[in-house]
Amino acid sequence: MTSPQNPWQPNQQFAPQQQYPAQPQQFGYPQQHGYPQHAYPQQHVPLTPPGGLVFASWMGAVWAPISAVLHLVGFAISTMEILDYGSAPVLPILINGVLALGVAACAVFWVVFAGGLRKGGNSARVTLVVLDIAWMLYLLYAAVMFVLSLDGDFGLIIDYPVLLMSIADLLISLTATVLFLCLVFGKNANAYVKAMTGR
Repeated sequence: MTSPQNPWQPNQQFAPQQQYPAQPQQFGYPQQHGYPQHAYPQQHVPLTPPGGLVFASWMGAVWAPISAVLHLVGFAISTMEILDYGSAPVLPILINGVLALGVAACAVFWVVFAGGLRKGGNSARVTLVVLDIAWMLYLLYAAVMFVLSLDGDFGLIIDYPVLLMSIADLLISLTATVLFLCLVFGKNANAYVKAMTGR
């Protein structure tokens, strides 16, 4: 025997079902609103070249042509003095002439690639480093040959002003080549070239 139903009670079969919005399942820690889920601090990319790199590029672009001109002038003066003695060995003159022209060619390449170095080009830096090492080796060779040519008579340096010019050129050029390598491979220079190359 069933109990009588209340006529005023709505039938549950036709009663509207209250729906709730489905809650998305979250795994792990709940995401906070207003913050990106994977926010990492962006690395600061320098937009301007560091001062050391700029100084190295201008130092090479300015001093390399000056040194090349001094080499050519010294070669011309020394050749004229050798020829004044009459018969002169041709081979040393040719070797010194080829080396002087090589220094002039390196100076031209240095000026061309200096702008690329300031822009952070790695190829320009590699090219200038190769030129710098070649220039340094030539300067060491020239210094050894200069000392040997004096044959222990250092009083000739006072008698011939061109020798003083050659010594000053050698000292300044050797200092510039070593300083250039230190500046282009510094911490700030490496970071700048790496950032500009990755763009």
